[in-house]
This record gives sequence, structure tokens and C-alpha cells, in this order.
Amino acid sequence: MELVEVIMTEHTPESVADTAESLIESFGKTPIRCKMDISSFIVNWLMRPYGEGPAWMAYRGEHSFEEIDSAMKYKKGFPMGPFELADFTGGIQIRVEGEQDHLEDDCPMSYDTEVCPLLHQLYEKERYGRKADAGFYEYDERDEPQISVDAGQEFDTLLVWAPIVNEAAKMVENDVASVEDIDTGARLGGNWPMGPSRRPTRSVPTSPSKN
Repeated sequence: MELVEVIMTEHTPESVADTAESLIESFGKTPIRCKMDISSFIVNWLMRPYGEGPAWMAYRGEHSFEEIDSAMKYKKGFPMGPFELADFTGGIQIRVEGEQDHLEDDCPMSYDTEVCPLLHQLYEKERYGRKADAGFYEYDERDEPQISVDAGQEFDTLLVWAPIVNEAAKMVENDVASVEDIDTGARLGGNWPMGPSRRPTRSVPTSPSKN
């Protein structure tokens, strides 16, 4: 991976972070600076709303897994939709088993919201994702879910983008990271088509791109 996050704490001199970034660049990598020791740091801080908002939409019956994944993957150019990504990374298990620690965390900007009940329901059924042959999707012998290109054509991707933009703004407001580093982290760490500071527009149907 090209990206490396440099994490600072209140004990980290600026000169140490500068030296670390110079070393990273000498390896041919791209550093970004997280100026505060927050939970998940920069890239994964953005990943949380990418998965959490869609989970609540599905739990409330507003949109299906396939509808949201199709829109983010084929209309907006993300490598995976939020549900496909969670199944790939084991996100259901990670979020549920880490919930209490996050709620009790007293670090700056700690998470203070409970995990969507949908994730608890899947967890209790041991649907942890690909490694368990079932998560949001069924897998069995298939390596990846079958997501229709057309399923998400009517879905407004701003419903997913808006919470991400809010969290990016929160990082800037609290001097956790710069706008440029947040966008770079999203593109290089998440392989997103753009960073959250670039104003997203309402999506229009497009032909699928190869991922």
C-alpha cells in the first residue's frame, strides 16, 4: 500500500513526525499526518460512517444491501460497496466485538454511538462475512456477491456521502488532520475515487467500470 499514516500524540515532537514523514517518502510511500491519537486514525475513521449509515438504512428497510452496494460500486466508482467491504474485512465481527471498548473509550473524539442492531443480529447467527460463508450476503462456493449493475441506479449516493463528509469536517475542525491529508488518505488508503472534501454531486446512471 502506498499510504502510511503518521500518528502523533501529545508527547510527539513536531520534529519526530517530520523525520518519520521524510523516511516514509524515502521508501517511495506517501505519508499523511494524524495530529491527534483518535480511535481508528484517519482512513478508518472515514470507513466507519461508510458502513454504519448504510447498515441503518438497511435495518430500517429503506434500501437493500444490493441497492446501496451497486450504487457506490458502479455509479461512484468505489472498489466495493459498504456491505461487500464489511463481508470482505470481517467488519460485522470487528464492530460488534469492539462496541463496548469504543463506548467506554475516553480518547478525544471517541465513538459514542451504539452499533446498528442489524450487525448484532448477523453476529448472533455467526454470519461474520466471507470467512464464515455468510454475512450480509451468502457465499458458499462464490468468492464475491452477485451485485447487479442496475440495482442501485435510483439510489441517491449522497445518503452515504453526507455522514462521511461530516466526519471529515469534524477531523479538520478539531485539528486532527488537514483537508489534503484526509482526501489523500481516502484515495490511497481506501482506494476511493475521491476524497470527502471534493463536493459530491447527485449521481446519474453510468455504465459499470472495471474494479
